[in-house]
Amino acid sequence: MQNKESITLKPCTNEDIESIYKMSVKLIDRFEVLDVKTRKTKLPEIKKKIESNISSYHRIYKDEKHLGYVYLQEDSKHIEVNDFFLFEDYEKKSLGQIVVDYMKDLSVNYGKPLFLSIFKMDISSFNLYFSQGFDVYECIKDFQVKMRYQPDNR
Repeated sequence: MQNKESITLKPCTNEDIESIYKMSVKLIDRFEVLDVKTRKTKLPEIKKKIESNISSYHRIYKDEKHLGYVYLQEDSKHIEVNDFFLFEDYEKKSLGQIVVDYMKDLSVNYGKPLFLSIFKMDISSFNLYFSQGFDVYECIKDFQVKMRYQPDNR
């Protein structure tokens, strides 16, 4: 198995906004059913969120290959993964698991639980996180689940 030590995060820049936005829209289109009116309001909100938080987004690299993006937020109580995207070429190749291991290590090193939200219909992501020690923390609306990884060193 590949190791997580070769995962690095590098800060995103404004040049990454469009790519992150397209990946967000693709995920929404895959797992969320939006009427035209909701879509017209939600997509600009997503773009604005990305633009105003680009300094919290990171490019994910493994062995100098750009795999995707992650948006991490940390406060005094926890770390939250707000967005996590892998480029299609890197999906289904155990790289998601390696990146999740990396994020779990951050949780352990900081002694804080790690939270993330996924679409209920995204069974493969749910299975990945559940197999990696995450539990269901809460249901958000009808279409999302918030999951939590609690490090042993509380």
